Amino acid sequence: MLRDPVERAYSHFKERTHHGGETLSFEEALDAEESRLRGEAKRIAAEPGYLSVEHENHSYLAQGRYLDMLPRWFGLFGRDQFHIAASEDFYAEPERHVNEIWRFLGLEPGKLRSRTRHNYLPAADIRPETRQHLQEALADHNRGLEKLLGRSLPWPASRQPVQGAGR
Repeated sequence: MLRDPVERAYSHFKERTHHGGETLSFEEALDAEESRLRGEAKRIAAEPGYLSVEHENHSYLAQGRYLDMLPRWFGLFGRDQFHIAASEDFYAEPERHVNEIWRFLGLEPGKLRSRTRHNYLPAADIRPETRQHLQEALADHNRGLEKLLGRSLPWPASRQPVQGAGR
């Protein structure tokens, strides 16, 4: 499940704030992310078993840069072993998307037993200028992701059609 990176970043921020792992505003946390994460990705890769508190707590945008991660996974396991869905599509039609996942896994279709919402923290929305800035900053990245996946994504910054990709 891939989620709109802007919404994913803000959700991550709300969760960290709720649990006391973040004291900065969302905008301040975004500005601090690069310095907080400096060297962490290399250390995670170099030291098996290393758990990065900084990466866990403060990788708001980094964890939504799917194009930085998926090609490595595809290289290790093969693209055909992945069923990639957009969270927003799942949220809109959970029954249909769960059945697509079950079919991909070779399971029989079924009915969801629960639609209980987990991990939801109500909060004020992202400031419009922050949302706009993040959507613009991630637009090229998201278009590259669409090209990699061969399909369009339902995210605002990705709404320009991708050649050869269907919705």
